[in-house]
Amino acid sequence: MIGSIVDIQKDTYDIFGPGMNLAARMEGLSEPMRITVSSETYDLVRKQFNFEGRGVQDAKGFGPIDLFYLEGEKERASIRRETRI
Repeated sequence: MIGSIVDIQKDTYDIFGPGMNLAARMEGLSEPMRITVSSETYDLVRKQFNFEGRGVQDAKGFGPIDLFYLEGEKERASIRRETRI
């Protein structure tokens, strides 16, 4: 991603690049008030959060990507028990 200052008088920034383009495509494939993540993000945080699979969606300019809805945080009781020892 690349950032630039748009205006000297205000704190306005413009961020652009492939990452922002993919985020915009994923936003367009999402539903209101839902958090959509890619399979790469899902793989990184799937042990901490619950997800609902959306299946493979076609993202213009990026091709098919596997998407997931974030459903919430997983129960942390088992983690607390392990750290007490």
